[in-house]
Amino acid sequence: NHYSYEDPASTGVTYYRLKQVDINGNFSWSKINVINNSMLTGSAYSVHPNPSSDAFQIRSVSDAATPSSIRITDARGVLVLQQEHLFNGSALTVGQSLAKGLYVLEITSTTDRFVMKLIKE
Repeated sequence: NHYSYEDPASTGVTYYRLKQVDINGNFSWSKINVINNSMLTGSAYSVHPNPSSDAFQIRSVSDAATPSSIRITDARGVLVLQQEHLFNGSALTVGQSLAKGLYVLEITSTTDRFVMKLIKE
């Protein structure tokens, strides 16, 4: 099964877990998941333009050298791009070859996790 919920009030670090209740009343708890919504509290990255008909420019707001893992998945969750990048004040261009559609960008570094929807027109 698949479960999806968007919490519009979550900012900063939020802890989530699910309680699954069976028909007979038995229940179990999921593991606790930690989400860092940095894009809502002074994001570590900026992405422009979005939506885009060509490419997306990703820039770290910090000038410090930040090694990061970049992943882009399509609307079905299929990985379409994965690469490592050292952000050091310069922009990274991605998505030139993406087809029109909705994508999810995830940037992970040793200190941060950034997630954003991308729209390719």
